[in-house]
Amino acid sequence: MASSIDSRLHMALTVKNLEKSIAFYTTLFEREPDKVKSGYARFDLENPGVVLTLNTGSKLRKGNRLDHMGIRISDFEALDRHLDRMKAFGCWIKEQRDVVCCHSRQSKFWVQDPDGLHWEFYVLVDDMKDVPEETSAAASNCCDG
Repeated sequence: MASSIDSRLHMALTVKNLEKSIAFYTTLFEREPDKVKSGYARFDLENPGVVLTLNTGSKLRKGNRLDHMGIRISDFEALDRHLDRMKAFGCWIKEQRDVVCCHSRQSKFWVQDPDGLHWEFYVLVDDMKDVPEETSAAASNCCDG
């Protein structure tokens, strides 16, 4: 059954410095937040389809265990364009080209937001659906960013 509801993934992040986080995510998503209030900013994005909110706070609530977030990019040219953009922003970057990670072959790079959350930009080179699990799991620590 088709739904008429416009749906997007919503993620809310606790951040220590709203101004630094807005600058980082404006660079990451290549657009300004659509709403900024005291202690709050929202990025309501079509591509990727996500509503990301930034909320000021000094620590995470018990039980929050977010490891990293990522954006799958369609091609290498776009991946390199995003890499150049984030390098120009001056943030920490780790590049991983042609690696087996998460049971697939990927080329990627990692960046870190002002509060230490890792973001992964990646191109899915080979989903490796027909590769035995032991082989595709060989690089299980690849998502350490």
